Formats: sequence, C-alpha cells, structure tokens
Amino acid sequence: MELTEALEKRKLERQKARQALDTIFDKTEPQPEIIKSRAKQKPVNGYTTGTFSTIRKAFTTGIKAELFLSALNPKKGTYFGLKTGATHTTKQRLELFGVTIGEAQNTGRSFSFPCVNRKERNELAILAATMLTDGWITKLDKMAVSGDL
Repeated sequence: MELTEALEKRKLERQKARQALDTIFDKTEPQPEIIKSRAKQKPVNGYTTGTFSTIRKAFTTGIKAELFLSALNPKKGTYFGLKTGATHTTKQRLELFGVTIGEAQNTGRSFSFPCVNRKERNELAILAATMLTDGWITKLDKMAVSGDL
C-alpha cells in the first residue's frame, strides 16, 4: 500500500506542477487574436475576375465583338493589346482573312479561319472583333478563329 500511495502522491505533485506552469505561460505569452474574417484583397495585376470570365467565353460559347474588345484591357501605346510593330501574321494571310470575313459578311454565313500559331490566332481574333458588325459572335477554337451570325 505504501508504494501505491507514493505513486498517487507523485502523480498529484506532477499535476499541480503542470497547472502552475500553464498559468505562468498563460500570463507571460500573449494569445493570438482570433481572425473572424479576412479583408478582401485586390488582385495583384489589376484585372478583375469578370474580365477573365468574359474573355473565356471566346473560347467556349463565343462572344460579341464589343464585349471581347472591352474585356481586353490593353496597355497604353498598343492597338487593343497588340504591339504597333511587325505582326506575327504575314501579309498574304491577312489578305486571305480579309477575303474570308468579307465573304461571310456578304453572304451572312458563318466562317472559320485556321491559324498557323497562337500569336496569329490572337491577332486575327482582335482583327475580327474590330471588323465584324453587331450581331456577329466571335469564337476561338484551338487554332482557328470563327464567327457566327
């Protein structure tokens, strides 16, 4: 019985020592404040989420030209985000694209123009949005620019 009483006594001493240490730490260390809700942060690049979702429509369902151009958010000194220097589209391809859009506007039919690379596709998409009148919906496929009336 003496051994169990000694162990119980030792256990109680450890519990009291632990409680004493806990109260000392509670008094000396400040507890962090609980954050209920974080403040909303502005996007780093200045774009809003609505702009990206608007441009994303060009790749999925299609988008009207005026919405596409307003969502581009171009830098100063550029033409709708395109540099004013040399383009990635050759003169012959630009002429062919112009003929394709002209025929589509005259006949009232949709068109699809295959592109050589992504940069050409982006240039032709902006060009199509500036040339097409109201009612046309521009759509970007993997490597093609298409328009539907």
